[in-house]
Amino acid sequence: MLHVQVRNERQEQRVSHESGPLLIGRAPEGEGAKLVVEDLRVSRRQLRIEALSGGSVRLENLGKDVRLDDGSVLPRGSSRDIALPVSLRVGHTTLDLSVDSAELSTIAPPVTGELRLAPAASLASLGEAPEPEQLTQWFETLLAVQAAAASSDAFHERTARALVELVGLDRGLVMRRDGEDWTVLASHAKEGGSAEVFSRTVLAGVLRDRRTYYDSPSGPDLAQSLLSLECVVASPIFDPQGQVAGVVYGSRDLRRAPSGRGITPLEAQVVQLLAGAVSAGLARLDQEAEAARLRVQFEQFFSPKLASELERNPRLLDATEREITVLFSDVRGFSSLSERLGARRTYEMIGDLLDGLTKQVLAHGGVIVDYYGDGLEAMWNAPADQPDHAVEACRAALAMQAEMPGLNDTWSHEVGEPLRVGIGLHSGRALVGNAGSSRRMKYGPRGHVVNLASRVESATKKLGVSVLVTDAVAGGLAGADGLTLRRLGRARMAGIDELVGLHELRGRGEVEPLRAQADAAHAQALAALEEGRFAEAEEIAALAGDDPALAHLVRSARAADEAAFDLRRK
Repeated sequence: MLHVQVRNERQEQRVSHESGPLLIGRAPEGEGAKLVVEDLRVSRRQLRIEALSGGSVRLENLGKDVRLDDGSVLPRGSSRDIALPVSLRVGHTTLDLSVDSAELSTIAPPVTGELRLAPAASLASLGEAPEPEQLTQWFETLLAVQAAAASSDAFHERTARALVELVGLDRGLVMRRDGEDWTVLASHAKEGGSAEVFSRTVLAGVLRDRRTYYDSPSGPDLAQSLLSLECVVASPIFDPQGQVAGVVYGSRDLRRAPSGRGITPLEAQVVQLLAGAVSAGLARLDQEAEAARLRVQFEQFFSPKLASELERNPRLLDATEREITVLFSDVRGFSSLSERLGARRTYEMIGDLLDGLTKQVLAHGGVIVDYYGDGLEAMWNAPADQPDHAVEACRAALAMQAEMPGLNDTWSHEVGEPLRVGIGLHSGRALVGNAGSSRRMKYGPRGHVVNLASRVESATKKLGVSVLVTDAVAGGLAGADGLTLRRLGRARMAGIDELVGLHELRGRGEVEPLRAQADAAHAQALAALEEGRFAEAEEIAALAGDDPALAHLVRSARAADEAAFDLRRK
């Protein structure tokens, strides 16, 4: 039996699948069972899963890249046989795959403490005073079974079975408290016995006094309520907050017991131990659920390596002042694009685009700060130290631009024009911590560096360049391979007092011979402008060809009589 758990912001679902292929995605199609994932960053047809013998599955990726818990990636169109359990990550969704414990035992040594006890080997057969070594072995086995099974579906069933097979009772139950009532989660009885029979009087006493009750051989600790035909033992299960969440309940039929034997103190203590193991299992499940929630939250914004580090040390998120590099990106002409596509297709297109851009930010060690409609904000050198943060941020920016051809293959025919993204970067000191509120956390920076990086991104539209960086970023790129800069000059920006030096960022292979000639003309014109030789600069600019940045600089210089871009909002 294959089990799949889906975890994302909108969905927390566990399904079981018996046989045949299982298709997973936003709108899976084809032969086989289907599991719908409520995540726009997951492909419509994402995965095809088929169980193999020996506790493994064959994964066939039909959509976006899938990341496995070992850090490897299953690319689109590829397949792989993988042993279970395994966790997969795609979009903002985590998929946990597992099989029943019985199936796993065929590919791994049996879990310590697997219950394989014959009825004759119960505690009842050991007498009133078993050997300490033998008793210790039983207790260790019992604890190992419960610890190993705490996160499996068979947890409660194994506990109920242990009451019969380990303790030697005639029936065992695990019950959950539901308000004023009780629900049987699991039951087990000797052959021919009725399992789901219990005394509400006993349960009320356990709930009231928060302790274990049992009918001793010499007389009842709590009055027998089943017409003296049974003796019972019941021990409370406590939730992580210390409240009674359920009961481990067992009984012995006095008509079958030797000499009308009741529940011995030793047997009652073992039942209490079982209840304690269940309580520990609930606490463990609660901790695992909280860890999973944090992991899903962290992995949305941090790289897998950093997410793991934050799980171990959440104090890394405490507010600190540090040097960072901030990146803003934005889709060009978004309003007209959304008008042509309509709301639903725009939503899907932006989801695909942001998924591709986010992948590159995380692949280069960046942190996603937030998404702004059709754009995103990211940063480097927080919360963990990254000495080359400016270099990694610039490489991420170029990798983001490299994502665009693939996205255009998918969307340009529908959009009617190529999708284009402008990216701006700036480095500086900022206070980094919870930039949200006490009700909704948003880990990110605050300060001048954020405002300026946003203005730089806006400047890409007027200057006709894809990636624009400031002097502060350029200063951190010394000696970096694969990065080239073209100095564009200084600029006046809305809300910024000082002039800001700007550079166009390119990959090393982007500069072709004709482009190199234009760059040389640009450099000559820029030098003439900065020396106040405006007429000469205009003549050189006229020969430089189609260069939006240089043309804008010349116009700004002519108007202000100073060689600087005027990018202030009019």
